[in-house]
Formats: sequence, structure tokens, C-alpha cells
Amino acid sequence: MDERLRYVAAAIALAHSNERNIRSVYSYTDSKYYSVDVKIDDDRVKGFDYTENHHFDGRMPNLYHYGMSNHFQFKNKGDGRYSGFDYSKNCHFGVTVRSKSADLYDYGVGSYFSFSL
Repeated sequence: MDERLRYVAAAIALAHSNERNIRSVYSYTDSKYYSVDVKIDDDRVKGFDYTENHHFDGRMPNLYHYGMSNHFQFKNKGDGRYSGFDYSKNCHFGVTVRSKSADLYDYGVGSYFSFSL
């Protein structure tokens, strides 16, 4: 999947699972914070990626990242588990949230990426 979408997907999962707005996520893989604002109301997602300076929004499962000009799917599977699809890279991904941490598996590269609030 597009690397810019990884931290956005993790941020959406963390915001949804923790039922709160968030302003940033930390990537253990990249050893840095990504400034990304996410607000969730039921299945409505509104966000701004300050790292890339672009909006993303939509109703789950159909979301759109304006900076990438890309549609992506993001489905809540329950119990802190999410599945998605990045149409720009034709690639599936999954996210598992445990409290304030999220592990994203990118099927395109076959690797895990870890994030936290």
C-alpha cells in the first residue's frame, strides 16, 4: 500500500477503536510522529494529514484521500480489527488495535507496521 496511507489508516483505526479524536500517531517503524487529525462520528470520517497537507474523509467503508487522489476501503470488523484496500496500489491491508497501539499489516509488502497514540 502507499506508505502515506499507512499512518492515516492506523490513525483512523485508533480514533475509531478508542472513540476519540486524535491529532497524531507515532510510527515505531519510522521512529517519528505523524501529525494527522482524525474525527469520527459513527461511520463518518473526517481528517487532515498535516504531514502531507491534505484532507481525507468519507463514510466507512468508502473513504477518499484528496492528496493521493485515491479511494480506499476501510471496514470495521469489530473487536479492534479493521480491513482495508488501497486502490492506488491494488493492495489489501489489515489493522489490529489494542488499547492505544495499532499494528498494520500491508499485504503488498508482506510486513507489519506499528503505531501508537
